[in-house]
Amino acid sequence: MLKKRSHAMPWQSQTAVLDGGRTRHVTVREDGNPLSYAAAIERWQEAADFRDFWIALLVDAPYDACFWETPPITRETASRAFEFVLTDSPALAGIRANPAAFAEQIDAAGAGAAVTTFRNLGGDAVLVAPCPDVPRRAYPHLTAFSRTAPAGQQHALWRAVGQAVAKHLTARPLWLSTSGLGVP
Repeated sequence: MLKKRSHAMPWQSQTAVLDGGRTRHVTVREDGNPLSYAAAIERWQEAADFRDFWIALLVDAPYDACFWETPPITRETASRAFEFVLTDSPALAGIRANPAAFAEQIDAAGAGAAVTTFRNLGGDAVLVAPCPDVPRRAYPHLTAFSRTAPAGQQHALWRAVGQAVAKHLTARPLWLSTSGLGVP
């Protein structure tokens, strides 16, 4: 099943429903043309109206909680069409946020920080995490965050994601995804 959705011009999304409805494969178009991965990174950083469109895509996901993932990208492949999947995760739907897990990084970000960016313990991944600002129900996973966190914090998170991807985009594959099962 293929579903087209237009949230706001100039961006549109096209969704293919896969795996019996458990997964949604989404592509994005800008002015009728496929949006490149590089353009998505730039729009996350610089375009509030794109971030509004983007957040609406996540809010509209038909799942209580889901994983979000893009194909691996390199500096050389950043011109390819931007795409991602949302995969239903009932296991995520029942978890609670654990702000203590990132307390050191959140504290280091300083009072009033909306998000923080840091390396994981193994040093092989960069994490972008919101700094809890409202009740914990907004922070266990991306779906809850997209539906309940303050709009300004959501925009700050996607700006930081764009900055982190731009900074770490090299000739080596970079995976951009969420889980939340390891540390909600």
